[in-house]
Amino acid sequence: MSLLLERGQEFTSSNALTRPTVAIARETRRTDATLTGSELSLVSGSGDIVSLQRSAPWLSPAFDDLLRWIDQPEGWDSYGASRISPGSVRLAYRILEAISQFDIPRPLVAGTPDGGIACEWVDRELSVQVTVERGDVDVFIWDKRRGEESEGPLASMVDEFSRALSRFAGPPIRGAE
Repeated sequence: MSLLLERGQEFTSSNALTRPTVAIARETRRTDATLTGSELSLVSGSGDIVSLQRSAPWLSPAFDDLLRWIDQPEGWDSYGASRISPGSVRLAYRILEAISQFDIPRPLVAGTPDGGIACEWVDRELSVQVTVERGDVDVFIWDKRRGEESEGPLASMVDEFSRALSRFAGPPIRGAE
C-alpha cells in the first residue's frame, strides 16, 4: 500500500510506524490524502473515503519522543535498564492518540527501567501517569491538593483517569467534537 500525504510525502505499509495514523487505512492499490479544514480525508483506490479528525498538535512531537526512547540501548539509565519494548511504544501511542482529541497539554514521555513507557501530566495540584509495560497499562494519580493517591490497571480506573485528565483539559479541539 502506498499513501500520498501532504507535501507529497509517500509512505508504505512497511514504514507506517513513522506515521501511525496511516496504519488505519485499508489495504488498497493507492490512497490519496488531502488536508482540508480540521479533517484529513483518505481516498482509496476503490473510491472509499475515510475521514480522520485532527488530533492535538502535541501528538506528533509526543510520537517523536516515543521513537527516541525506542532507540535507547540496553542499560540506557546506567543501571541496567531494559531496552524499550516496541509493543510498549505502540500501545502508549494508541493511548495518546485516543486522548489527543481533548485539549490537554503534551505529556512528558519517559522510558521505564523494565522496558516500558510512562506518559505523565503534572501541574501544581495534580500528577497523572500512565505506564505501559509488558502489555499492562497502569495509572497513577496523585491529587496533591487533597493528599490522595490512587493507582491500578487502567481498565479498572477509566472513570478516575478520565476525571483526572479532564482537570488539565480545555474545550475539545475544533473539528474533533
